[in-house]
Amino acid sequence: MSTYVQGAYADDSSGSSVVSIGVSLTGVAAANLIACAYKHEGAATTIDASDGTTTLSSGTYKSNNGPDSHGQWKYLLSANSGNKTYTGTFGLSRAFPSAIVFEYSGTGTWSLENEAVGAGNSTAPNSGNFTTSGTDGVAFGLYCEDSTNFTSSEQINGTAADGSIRTSAPGDPRNYTVAWRKGYTSGFTGAASATLGSAVNWACLGIAFKITAAGGGGAAASIIMPPMIPGGWGRR
Repeated sequence: MSTYVQGAYADDSSGSSVVSIGVSLTGVAAANLIACAYKHEGAATTIDASDGTTTLSSGTYKSNNGPDSHGQWKYLLSANSGNKTYTGTFGLSRAFPSAIVFEYSGTGTWSLENEAVGAGNSTAPNSGNFTTSGTDGVAFGLYCEDSTNFTSSEQINGTAADGSIRTSAPGDPRNYTVAWRKGYTSGFTGAASATLGSAVNWACLGIAFKITAAGGGGAAASIIMPPMIPGGWGRR
């Protein structure tokens, strides 16, 4: 069974433009899943991410309706062990960056299931539906904005999240980002979603991963028998 191990966040609310932001985890275990969300404000640009050894794979980059706030999931399906900093590097310097990282363990091999991204102006951020088929997995949601609104009721597939990480507390809303997680034991078609107190421009990104046990899903071995002839199997 996949299990949540740890999570962390980093943000820069100074308003100064920077080229990168890093978020650190201690004691990461080899082969675990790492899912890391990055957000920045200003004009759209590229994001590359690395743990210092391996480049993280990329989900879809999404801008809000402004478009002045942008987010992207990055991930490692087989983590490198040790104390790690996951650094997101922007193609151009950007202000108000943040990063949120989650680590999940499990027995088997991690793979990407699916993702969906959405943007709008409303009180109901929603990634749009994505479909999963795994029987042991975890889905994540990410909300990006540049206003004083804070989310509540973060969900995956209409069910309350198992947990969330927020980069700013109420009273310091200059760089608010939230990411949430939800384990699942059967396939579903649903969205990452949340609730806002008032309508703003938003981007919402959902992504899901499953873990498959060694040998799971493989084809059964074929047994080939010799042709039957009178007198018994294989006798000539």
